[in-house]
Amino acid sequence: MYKGIDMSVFQGVPNFAMVAKSMQFCYIKVSDGTKYKYQIAKQQANGAQLNGLKIGYYHFGHPEDVNSSGKAEAEFFVQNITALGLPAADLIPAVDVEQVYAGSEVPVPIGRLYTWLKEFIERMSELGYPRVMIYSNPAYLNHYLPANHDLGMYPLWLSEYAQSITIKANGWPSVSLWQNSEKGQVPGIIGNVDLNVCEDLSLITFSPAA
Repeated sequence: MYKGIDMSVFQGVPNFAMVAKSMQFCYIKVSDGTKYKYQIAKQQANGAQLNGLKIGYYHFGHPEDVNSSGKAEAEFFVQNITALGLPAADLIPAVDVEQVYAGSEVPVPIGRLYTWLKEFIERMSELGYPRVMIYSNPAYLNHYLPANHDLGMYPLWLSEYAQSITIKANGWPSVSLWQNSEKGQVPGIIGNVDLNVCEDLSLITFSPAA
């Protein structure tokens, strides 16, 4: 079992030499929507990789924003991987889709999540990333995706904070990555950090020819 973290600007630049004593991989937030990119991602990625952690990048998506498209957000994500000068990833990219809170819930129009994800994944493939992992929680996926969707062919990064996975995400035969805590304490990181486990990192290893 491999252990890892995912991080954003809130974790700053940890002491990765210490982090690497207990973690084997790290997913780093690069962009959000079509407006926000995170300069700190380069320092985080370099620090993690130099200390032996496998690294991957993720984008926070906004399918609830009817003025944005999966295609446009995929383009913004890849644009910033290049623009920020990030080192080559070891793990496939991920897209984070979940209920957005801005004082109140922002609903996703019926059918839109599926269409948005298909657009995002298709454009990522065209841009050189043939495999994309979908991050979300099972309640959100089961509510907003049609029961007969075909997204189960893509790796799933499931968020459920429990001792074991208790809620199945409909349509996925298995979970590739499991985020099991948002309040992890890892030496080398000040404050909380998300914790993840993966049974086989080779299944989400990046290959342009995959």
